[in-house]
Amino acid sequence: VRELPEAPVDLRVQEELNAEITCQRSRFKVKGLPKDEFPARPEIAAEGGLRLAPDTLRSMIQRTAFAISTDQTRYTLTGALLQVTATEAQMVATDGHRLAIARVPREQVAGDGLTEALLPRKALLEAAKVLRDDGGEVRIVPLGNQVAFDLRPTLLVCRLIDGQFPNYQQVLPAVQGRGLGVKKEELVGALKRTSTIIGDRTAPTVLEFKRGRLTVSCVNLDLGEAREEVEVQHADKDLIVGFNARYILDFLAVVDEPEVSIHLNDPLSPALFRPLQGQDHSCVIMPMRI
Repeated sequence: VRELPEAPVDLRVQEELNAEITCQRSRFKVKGLPKDEFPARPEIAAEGGLRLAPDTLRSMIQRTAFAISTDQTRYTLTGALLQVTATEAQMVATDGHRLAIARVPREQVAGDGLTEALLPRKALLEAAKVLRDDGGEVRIVPLGNQVAFDLRPTLLVCRLIDGQFPNYQQVLPAVQGRGLGVKKEELVGALKRTSTIIGDRTAPTVLEFKRGRLTVSCVNLDLGEAREEVEVQHADKDLIVGFNARYILDFLAVVDEPEVSIHLNDPLSPALFRPLQGQDHSCVIMPMRI
């Protein structure tokens, strides 16, 4: 239908379970299935489940979806883990190379009946698309091995991912001090410009912290190299670390604040990136050998 010209489209359903689509000189016959083979709509209770503002759910999805794995051989990583405790609700996603966490206070998430769920990537992205900013609430309702997103007027039901999400707490680095402060837009620009020299290759982008400055550099043995300096705050030790620039850029794309902090322990340990003035979301990125 998307490829049809701008003209009236005639759709007819025939007795043989075929749909006939006609538009000008185009004609299609599409085979169908009996309606009783279509999954029944689950019954959703009028009450129960989690209740939260559309903006809250959308923000949690946007701040984690980029880290969800698309590798179907790592099935339990193809979704985000939603956890609800007495003090907060958080969404966690990882593809094995990076880990994103988004948190909100429990006061922003009302209701109960759901403490943990492994939600598939596609369902989360579809939910984020249809969320409405009309001042109402949305609900997340558990249904056994399924979960329903009551987005009003849209109802989205998906099957939960069956499996154990990794113990992500083990890879969270111990945060010490204030971290290295850097202006987000300056870092974004430096990463984008220097990484053009390596194109689609997986060569690392090198971040060298030294005496209050950050030097971002990339090397391509066939084309040459690129370097750019960025000012940083609180740089109290010299350090050289390699990263996949795309992972850092994906996180920076969902940061609203003007500055970010980078917490590094050594060149081989995971690094923590988060907004300089907030802790409601963060990203842990594994370094690359250089």
